[in-house]
Amino acid sequence: MLQAVQTIPKIANILAGALATIALALVCFEVFGRYFAPWILPDWGTEVTVYLMVWALFLSICNLPMTRGHVAANFIVDRLPPRKRYYFEMLSSLCSLIFSAILVWYGYEVVEFAILIGEESESTLRFPKWIYYLCIPVGMTLNLLAYIVRIYIDATTSPEQVFGKQDLH
Repeated sequence: MLQAVQTIPKIANILAGALATIALALVCFEVFGRYFAPWILPDWGTEVTVYLMVWALFLSICNLPMTRGHVAANFIVDRLPPRKRYYFEMLSSLCSLIFSAILVWYGYEVVEFAILIGEESESTLRFPKWIYYLCIPVGMTLNLLAYIVRIYIDATTSPEQVFGKQDLH
């Protein structure tokens, strides 16, 4: 089960890469069209590029907890002995887990509200905005699962195994 959950970030990264590649192709098409054939440009190209990139971003963040890749002010924490660093990392992971859960909840409310009012994009595409907003609860749910795995792995591993035996002081 743990290994299945650990493969989710890999799948999400592949999907995020595909979405970003499609967005890049659309941008290249728009640049070409702007200079050589402006009459072929749709009015929704930039809009779809933004949707694709935001979805790619939210899908890719679930890999960060597994690699400890989130941006953190850890200049001092990195210099602590392994046991103290371990407790700070656990506290940080728990706070991030709670934050992810809050964003899942509020993201769901945003999606629900967009469905309720029938919000659509302003372009001729008339894209339902709830699909765009859905990236928040989906991405943060994946992030939440990754933090659960990260916390489980850290809780079942000694601080020395997680951060090494050397005392940096």
